[in-house]
Amino acid sequence: MQELPAFSEMHKKYQDRIEFINVSDSSRDAEASTYWEEKGYEWLLAESPEAYQKYVSGGIPLTLFIDAQGNLKEQKLGAMSEADLESTISQLL
Repeated sequence: MQELPAFSEMHKKYQDRIEFINVSDSSRDAEASTYWEEKGYEWLLAESPEAYQKYVSGGIPLTLFIDAQGNLKEQKLGAMSEADLESTISQLL
């Protein structure tokens, strides 16, 4: 969860151009929702065991960059710094 402040900054900067979605394992829905509210994060927290199983099988945190057509363009395993996140976003826009 250490990367979430970086995502918060990038969401503020790019929310008009990028959809940010975090996927939670349903076994931790209440914990994740409470944390989300406490931190004031404004992007979508999707509680989807299907998406979690499909995309997060290799470990967490995992950041996926998916284009508007649903194509996976990039993926990063491990926490991303704000600079790394912004660099990847800039390359893909």
